Amino acid sequence: MTKDGIVVSTNDNKATVIINRSSACGGSCESCSSCSENKVQTIVCGNEIGAKVGDNVIISSEKTPLVKLTVLLYILPLCFFIVGLLVAYTTLEGKVSNVEMISFLIGLVALLVAYGLIEIIDNRFSKNQLVNITKIVGGIYE
Repeated sequence: MTKDGIVVSTNDNKATVIINRSSACGGSCESCSSCSENKVQTIVCGNEIGAKVGDNVIISSEKTPLVKLTVLLYILPLCFFIVGLLVAYTTLEGKVSNVEMISFLIGLVALLVAYGLIEIIDNRFSKNQLVNITKIVGGIYE
């Protein structure tokens, strides 16, 4: 993914960049009536090339880490919930009277554990910049 943006602030090896967010409906927002009015998005990027405030830049990210994080965010909690539900049901079947409700609650606890795990993983990933400034294409002083 690559986008054009403008640097609005810098701090150490990071820069805050404003980009125009493209609509999901392909630009004809009046036809779908679901687009939000705010089409500007602020992103904190890695700034290894030394972009300054006001520079027009190109930011990019690799697809693979973003896809992995998306799968982690959606698939991991679902798997934890289903496994927690099935393990609790098979373990408690015939031992308690309300096995479905207890299994469901244990599945919810497993879901919360998955979200805690995602939070830990997210804290480790946040140290690595997934989006970086790759090129300076101009500035306000040029």
